[in-house]
Amino acid sequence: MGTSKYNYAYNENKIVIDIRNVSAEYRIKHSFYCISCGTEMVAKLGHKNIHHFAHKSGDEFCSSETYLHKLGKLLLKSKFEKSSTFEVEYLRDIECQKQSSCPFYSSECMEHSYELFDFKKYYDTCAEEQFFNNYKADLLLSDSTGKYQDAVFIEIRVTHECTQEKQYSGQRIIEIQIKSDDDLYSLITAPIKESKNIKFIGFNRISKNQKVFGKKEFI
Repeated sequence: MGTSKYNYAYNENKIVIDIRNVSAEYRIKHSFYCISCGTEMVAKLGHKNIHHFAHKSGDEFCSSETYLHKLGKLLLKSKFEKSSTFEVEYLRDIECQKQSSCPFYSSECMEHSYELFDFKKYYDTCAEEQFFNNYKADLLLSDSTGKYQDAVFIEIRVTHECTQEKQYSGQRIIEIQIKSDDDLYSLITAPIKESKNIKFIGFNRISKNQKVFGKKEFI
C-alpha cells in the first residue's frame, strides 16, 4: 500500500475530488485515481488519521512533483472558470498627492500597500500550457475580445522557478510556489496574495491612489 497522503484525486469521470468532500457513502459509489500517474487510489476515512487518498498498489512510481504541478493548474483553472471573480493582491507604491508642490518631497514620500484586483474584469480565458510572445505559460489569462492586448502568466513552481529569460521578458507573471496540496486549498478559497511564496513579476507597482503625507512621517 502507498504511504504518501494526498488531499485530491480524480473520480471515475476525471473530476478532481477533495478528500474533505468524500463521505463513506460517496466512497462506496465511486472510484478514485491519481492525478499524477493515473493509477487507482483509495480514500482513507479512518478515525485516527487525517482523511486522505493513497495509492492502492504503492506509490514508488509516482511523482509528487508532477502531482502538485498538475493539481495546481487544474484547481486554479477551475477556479477561474467557475467563480464570478478571480482576485489577486499585490504590493503597490502610493505616492504623496502633493509631490509636485511640496518643497520637502523626496523618494521616501511613499507608502507600500496591498491592492486588490479582480482579473475577471479584464480576462475571460484561462488556457493551460499556452504560448504567448514565444513563451509558454502553465496557465495563460487572456482576453478573447482583444480589448486587453496583454496577458498574465500563472506559473506553478514546485522545485524549479521561472527561467531568468522569462522573468526579464516583460511579461506579467504570477509565480506560485507549492510545497504541499494544503497550499493550494488556500489559493482556491481566497485571493492570490503576494508573499514569500507568491511572486508578482513585471506588474506595475505605481498605484493610481495617492494620499497626503505629513512631514512628521519622514523625520
